[in-house]
Amino acid sequence: PPFFRDSRIKAKVRNYYFSRNNNPFRSFETWAMGGGVRYRSGWAFDRFRLGATLYTSQKPYGPEDKGGSLLLKPVQQSFTVPGEAFIDLKLYGNTFFRGYRQTFDYPYINRQDNLMVPNTFEAYVVRHEPHTDLDWIVGQVSRIKLRFEDEFIPMSQAASLEDSDKGLTMAGFRYNINQHDNFGGVNYYSWDVMNTFYTEGNILWQATEEIPVKVSAQLTKQDSVGKALDGDFDTFSFGGQIAASYQGAILTLAATSTGNDSRIRSP
Repeated sequence: PPFFRDSRIKAKVRNYYFSRNNNPFRSFETWAMGGGVRYRSGWAFDRFRLGATLYTSQKPYGPEDKGGSLLLKPVQQSFTVPGEAFIDLKLYGNTFFRGYRQTFDYPYINRQDNLMVPNTFEAYVVRHEPHTDLDWIVGQVSRIKLRFEDEFIPMSQAASLEDSDKGLTMAGFRYNINQHDNFGGVNYYSWDVMNTFYTEGNILWQATEEIPVKVSAQLTKQDSVGKALDGDFDTFSFGGQIAASYQGAILTLAATSTGNDSRIRSP
């Protein structure tokens, strides 16, 4: 049956040594080995499938007085965690439900996978996969496992609100005008904490036959909501980028600016 026939197991092995000496009072040194083992089943009855990933980061070397590299669990502890464990349900066409532990690759809510283990989330979402011009997702994200932890904590605690257990509701879309041009937006409503709206657009045009130019723009609008557990604030950030390529060489110019009244929050 396809559920077994199309099942796949993939191992990703990582080895990471990190040393930094900023000053006599702040230095890091860690050597970590590990990675992840990922399982994906095939579709059963063309209606549901399962997925799971077990991550690990083990310490061959790491003095306790030189912790802080985020490669290991504080302070310099090895850890293993089932970062993904989900079920996919095919609702209709290219629309799916995914529940429980999973990853995302969206602005502000993503894996940030540049160390040993990525961020993963406990969430329940409905999404329309990118097989048409319009892609979209809606859902509730309740908890996050940070890159250097083996436990899932409420999203509001990841934003440094220790006595809070709030999650966030998200909804987003991307419209693909053609293969190269698109625009989209996503909104994250963190209950009693803040609302974050992000939008971007990308356009590619041919300056000459051999020089394509890509223009991109983005905007973030963020403000406190409800009980404003992280304080009362209202801020924004915007940016633009232009990139041109010629025979494999790429020149990129970009600029961003953030409102003076408050920083952008980004757990």
